[in-house]
Amino acid sequence: MEEEFKSTNRKIATNMYLYTLFIYFVYSFLNTTMFTSYLSSNINRALKYMVVVCVFVVVMKVIIFDRFKYKELLMLLPLTILMIYIAYKSGDFLPATVFTFIVGAKEVEFRRILNIYIYSAIILSLITIFSSKIGLIENLTYFRGNTLREAWGFVYPTNFSAHIFYIIAAIALKKENKVTYIEIILFFVISIFVNHITDTRLDFIASIIVIFSISFIKLFKINEKKFILTNKNLLKLWAVLAPLGVTALTIEYSVNNHLLNIINSLLSNRLYFGNMAYSEYGVSIFGQKIIQQGFGGESGQLGAMNTLINFKYSYIDSSFFRAFMMYGCLFFVILVVTNYFVMKKIINSGNIIPVIIFSVTIACSMIDQHFLEIAYNPMLLVVCSCIDKEVNS
Repeated sequence: MEEEFKSTNRKIATNMYLYTLFIYFVYSFLNTTMFTSYLSSNINRALKYMVVVCVFVVVMKVIIFDRFKYKELLMLLPLTILMIYIAYKSGDFLPATVFTFIVGAKEVEFRRILNIYIYSAIILSLITIFSSKIGLIENLTYFRGNTLREAWGFVYPTNFSAHIFYIIAAIALKKENKVTYIEIILFFVISIFVNHITDTRLDFIASIIVIFSISFIKLFKINEKKFILTNKNLLKLWAVLAPLGVTALTIEYSVNNHLLNIINSLLSNRLYFGNMAYSEYGVSIFGQKIIQQGFGGESGQLGAMNTLINFKYSYIDSSFFRAFMMYGCLFFVILVVTNYFVMKKIINSGNIIPVIIFSVTIACSMIDQHFLEIAYNPMLLVVCSCIDKEVNS
């Protein structure tokens, strides 16, 4: 009877989490599309209130159903206060929201989280693309030199390509060694096609690395555990040095440094714009409000076309440097430490595909801003849901 009661409670808790995660994911995904440009201020306000309700439900799930050890509570309580304060200081509730969903994922099967992400992301992507092609929402277009770049209903071409990369990565993460050659070919064709539309090098390269890694593992029957054990120290080092490295390079960037100028050019001026923000705002312990303007959306597109007066591009792209500047150096340290323990946990699983995907995600996040965004990257939720209880190990 007691076991049945516990099982029922666990089902209720899991469903509470998955339903609220789905709602939040849909909201977050739509914010990366042009749909939000057509919503009234009242609807947008109602959607934000809905997100607050979702976070509240997850908090109730944690309080009522989840059980934590004393030492875990000693860690979670100050972190919760810290995340709320960082949200207040930065004017951005993303860290607090993501933290809530990470903690709320306790004892939730990671495959069920992945299922929500994969099916929702695919359906919403198809709806967005179709809506842009029939004229329901705008298809923003840009040029890199003479090359046309289309967003197909998303706020910027890179947002479109990033969604595709993370969908491919999530499917590979879910299926692990059971990805078929037909799926590999399909991933490859889709990646080439989306790159042709968006001309986005980063996500195309990331997708190709994941695709060829899976192919190599299948073809040559790689001894995964041996490979991981041989390279585990390098992998852990990568998880730490990547965010530290890109942050250091951005802070130290100077137009007079030839080597950094080459790196900056390869990164499409990301070091320059990051350093510009650092010079203007400095760094804070608990975060700060930073005014940013990118090329995404209607106003951003006009700025990219040089048709807006006084438009000044000032967007911080790198996820890690963005966290350092917006959420403060204390949050950045927590993020780096989290990276290390997440990598360590994946290594201990003995499966090479999650290791590759997380490593590639870290590499992408040195350049793009999606590491903490659930609309793109469910990996943190997936991994943290397995930290307390390896339900599928």
